Amino acid sequence: MKCDTWNILAVALSKLNGVTVESIVREAIGYDEDEVTAIKEQAKVALDKIKAPAKEMTAGKVTTKLTFSVVGLKQEKVASKVAETEMA
Repeated sequence: MKCDTWNILAVALSKLNGVTVESIVREAIGYDEDEVTAIKEQAKVALDKIKAPAKEMTAGKVTTKLTFSVVGLKQEKVASKVAETEMA
């Protein structure tokens, strides 16, 4: 799951009225880099909680098919490699 920074900001600003949004913009102009870094860390922790892997029990079987090709070998070497693979 990917959450765009602007989407987060849009949701946060939608919860406020117009005067508050203007106030936030004015205050943000004066923010120093340490304050911004601290807020980014808090947001990262919150996003990591949302994106954390979930454990789920499932039933069934998994099937797969392996396909490979050998490039650049002489024909007899290819035949011997295929024979070795089939015997393994």
